[in-house]
Amino acid sequence: MFLNRDRKLAYLAMPRTASHSTSFVLVKEHGFKKELNDHHRTWSGDTEGWRIMTTVRNHFDWFTSFMYFVGGTTRSSPKEVLADHAEWFPKPGRLFGLHDVATDVLRFESIEEDVSRVLRETFSLAGREHFVGKRPHHKIYLSLGDRDWIEDTFGAEMDELGYNWGD
Repeated sequence: MFLNRDRKLAYLAMPRTASHSTSFVLVKEHGFKKELNDHHRTWSGDTEGWRIMTTVRNHFDWFTSFMYFVGGTTRSSPKEVLADHAEWFPKPGRLFGLHDVATDVLRFESIEEDVSRVLRETFSLAGREHFVGKRPHHKIYLSLGDRDWIEDTFGAEMDELGYNWGD
């Protein structure tokens, strides 16, 4: 968790959503400080008067990224990855549980614009774009069976966040 106490702003880092790059720039250029050793920690304090940000990402792209992150290949399925890493998914049917406490949900796909809107100043990941465009689209990696499983498992959350297969 990263805080700017002077501005009452918090950033809850969600894995595989450019959280390392986002938190790096927030600390380096926008007065945030890392508050806990656990990078991906939820808010547990008094939230009154705070703006709390977290990042979400298209579920299909997230699983594609996560499968590579944990050493998977195109032979791995999202269902197998979820079973092998259940500790990452504490809430059934919820991939991005941190957005439940956030006042501002930032989208991976528009992270610079979304953070700039909250900060009311320019936010740029220039020079840290290693997370963008390095892999082909999820449709190349995921089968229709994978698609069905992700939609069945996370469909309500995807609807809530406005994500679908075509994103």
